[in-house]
Amino acid sequence: MGYKTEALLKGELITDKLNRMTLWRRLQIPEYLYDWRVREIFCEYRKLMKTNAALSDYFTAPPFENIGYFIRDFSSKTIGSVRTSDAKLFLIKLQEDGKGYSTIKSVRGVLRPAFQLAVDDDLLVKNPFSFALAGVVVNDSVSRDAISLDQMQKFLKFVHDDNCYCKYYEVVYILFHTGMRISEFCGLTVKDIDFVNHTINIDKQVIRTKDMDVIVQETKTASGKRILPMKAEVEECFKSIIRDRTRAVNDDNVIQLEQTVDGYSGFLFIDDNGLHLVAMHWEHRLSHMVNRYNQIYKVQMPKITPHVCRHTYCSNMARKGMNPKTLQYLMGHSDISVTLNVYTHLGLQDAVEEMTRLQDLERAREEQERMDGNSAFIDEADGDSMVI
Repeated sequence: MGYKTEALLKGELITDKLNRMTLWRRLQIPEYLYDWRVREIFCEYRKLMKTNAALSDYFTAPPFENIGYFIRDFSSKTIGSVRTSDAKLFLIKLQEDGKGYSTIKSVRGVLRPAFQLAVDDDLLVKNPFSFALAGVVVNDSVSRDAISLDQMQKFLKFVHDDNCYCKYYEVVYILFHTGMRISEFCGLTVKDIDFVNHTINIDKQVIRTKDMDVIVQETKTASGKRILPMKAEVEECFKSIIRDRTRAVNDDNVIQLEQTVDGYSGFLFIDDNGLHLVAMHWEHRLSHMVNRYNQIYKVQMPKITPHVCRHTYCSNMARKGMNPKTLQYLMGHSDISVTLNVYTHLGLQDAVEEMTRLQDLERAREEQERMDGNSAFIDEADGDSMVI
């Protein structure tokens, strides 16, 4: 069929712009395949990706499941009837309906390879989603940049001193000083904190599905499974959290209400009804903290989310000169390019500080060499006097 397809694509059928059904009949492709719906090739693509061990976790995760919801109005179309203009109008409609750029990018990121499967199998002549997204929808996404070291310190001091939000200080400090994903933090249990070896074991995450069910999953990537070293300050924060948890359990008998999630229990944070906290709870609390801060201080604090805390940690470590491979491990990045991208965000001030640091090191080395040289000269002189 490949040779015949190539000949037809170069022949009169394309140049004369005959309809696609005629082309399919000339190619002797069964008509039932032409009637395949978008949802069917979506499912075929998903089934194929699930067989890839490296990708199976992603293609069974809730974010991917949600894509099926977003394309529900589009999925009933037959694949042979979808043209490039239809694909573009569909994505434009998603943005008009209030969907964010990242959501639209994810939807297109699945439909494009799904339709490409049909093209590769000679079921379609052209992929209707093979166009640049930037020329179709507006990128209105807001970059989640790291905050400065000064901003982080001011915000931590505010949280620590505030009568209302001081109870969350340990959580905010941990997020800023470990770089954990918020879903990983929500997945921590008491057993994951090792005070003997001073480590944090990260091997799962807790998320809430679109059906409002709380579930335990493996980490976002295989590299997400890692053991983090604990600095003394972070360790003290975890000790305080566990003390408060133990006190709440003893006082309110919450332990009898705590629900087991996929066989796991002993999570660091549960509410009064024994339900487990998820990312949404901490996102809302951080938002309220920032709003409160900005009501008090004239110099406003930018938006802070758990991901901003993570990015801030990564940037701080990069500024301190941490080896990129070490930082990749600590962050749980599967691709070193994601980690290295943080280093590209460093600016002139960072370059000036790095040059100053290197100059200070060079001066210290030269001073040490002079001291070592003087010491050797004195020792040699003492040796001569002893011989005399």
